[in-house]
Amino acid sequence: MQPHRFSIKPWQNRTLFGLSAVLVFGGLFYIGNRNYLFFHSLVELFSIVVGCAIFTIAWNTRRLIDNDYLLFIGVGYLFVSGLDLIHTLAYKGINIIAIAADPATQIWIQLRVMEAAAFCLAPLFLRRRIPAAVLFGAYGAIAALGLAAIFWWKIFPSCLIEGKGLTPFKQGAELAITGMYLVAIALTWRRRDEFDLSVVRLIIVSIGVAIASEVCFMLYASPTGYVNMAGHFLNLISFMILYQAFVVTGLRHPLNVLFRDLKRTEAELLRKQDWLEARVAERTVELNQSVVTLEERTRQLRKLAADLIQAEQHERRRLSQLLHDGLQQTLVAGRIHLGVAQGKVGNDEKARQALAMVEELINEAIDESRSLSAELSPRVLYEEGLGEALAWLGKQMEAKQGLKVDVRIEDGAPRCDGNVSLMLYHSARELIFNIVKHAGVDRARVALAREGANGLRLSIEDDGAGYDPGAVRESTGLFSIRERMTYLGGSMEVRAALGRGTRVDLVVPLQLPASSRGGGWFGPAAAENK
Repeated sequence: MQPHRFSIKPWQNRTLFGLSAVLVFGGLFYIGNRNYLFFHSLVELFSIVVGCAIFTIAWNTRRLIDNDYLLFIGVGYLFVSGLDLIHTLAYKGINIIAIAADPATQIWIQLRVMEAAAFCLAPLFLRRRIPAAVLFGAYGAIAALGLAAIFWWKIFPSCLIEGKGLTPFKQGAELAITGMYLVAIALTWRRRDEFDLSVVRLIIVSIGVAIASEVCFMLYASPTGYVNMAGHFLNLISFMILYQAFVVTGLRHPLNVLFRDLKRTEAELLRKQDWLEARVAERTVELNQSVVTLEERTRQLRKLAADLIQAEQHERRRLSQLLHDGLQQTLVAGRIHLGVAQGKVGNDEKARQALAMVEELINEAIDESRSLSAELSPRVLYEEGLGEALAWLGKQMEAKQGLKVDVRIEDGAPRCDGNVSLMLYHSARELIFNIVKHAGVDRARVALAREGANGLRLSIEDDGAGYDPGAVRESTGLFSIRERMTYLGGSMEVRAALGRGTRVDLVVPLQLPASSRGGGWFGPAAAENK
């Protein structure tokens, strides 16, 4: 049993974030007025840390995604972060790389062009691959040529003349960068179906704020003035939003970011189901005019339903195995390397805090990955049977959805066929989710009992809003469960009334009919999950 974990409610999280943002920005504004050089170094250091974090996520998830969009952005941000570090060290007053103000401004133009170009080109790799070596080589060559043009060949156009202000080239470059960002927004929105919608919105907002920062960097006269400070504040906000899109979303919600293929597969299965239903309807008209018996038509319907069900279960097992052998192992390896890094940062408290935050996110990602793997293919169902699996499901629903599920297993309830157990488990899970979405209650009841001599009854009941079955068309989910029960040789009964809750009874035989068994779902592939 896992220990109880303290959880923060969404409104508390937003309040804490808001207070933290006010304190951070207020503190930075105070520091900027007292010591602009220190302010600039803090802001750029945050950008560097976020850029490296984006690269870390992209690199460690590259084998789990069927395109290289995130890898293209991640490698780009690794080099942008490197240039940002050189920009910080070259800033006037640091006196490490340069003494004048112009080199730092030139490097800034170079890294902003590289960042905007990365967002413009990344959508091209949503459906194709690019070798990592080619990416590193291309980004590295561009960065090296830019630095050589500034410090070695000294042919990079001047961007800031002290005492006079920004040069026309600097202002024109900022305008061009703004145009590139607008192109990136258009391309990202055009390919929005390839992303999780919340991630698309965050990316576009981040780029929009970056455009606002470019306007400030286009207009300032002094590299330590208020307009330049405003540009750095907007750039900081842009990176915070990008952090939310790529790092937090990528770690805390891996299903939305890393497993879009599952959604596509489910959509494809639904399209095939619609096509099959249309074909079955056509065939039924033909069979009504022929000598084919009703028994033959029923057998065909069951076979079609079995194919869809087995395809779904196969996909669940494959994704569960992918989570266990791929993502979880990668995250554990990342945590190990992070532990090594923590031992090398010395007394740098800020670095320790940043690494501790990353470690917390990795631990959360590991926990959620394990939970998702268990939900896709629950081991308890294979090892201990349907009763224990329903009890485990009830605990999961209470922990994650806030719905307390009272699970009652009759003492005489027998163990049933493996395929029957699997079908009843997933049907119960879908019906409980319906209670969460529609019933408006915080408690539900599940009962498993013997039905006659060779049957089993599973009941799911709530005292919520209910509905009028005669006035509402049966949903796709209930229709699918009814078809599954028919395939098993069983039945489904729904009893509901407005304001009086809903009860669904699933009755199935303990053993499948011989004509419906086939290879089953508890064969070698299922055994591997144990």
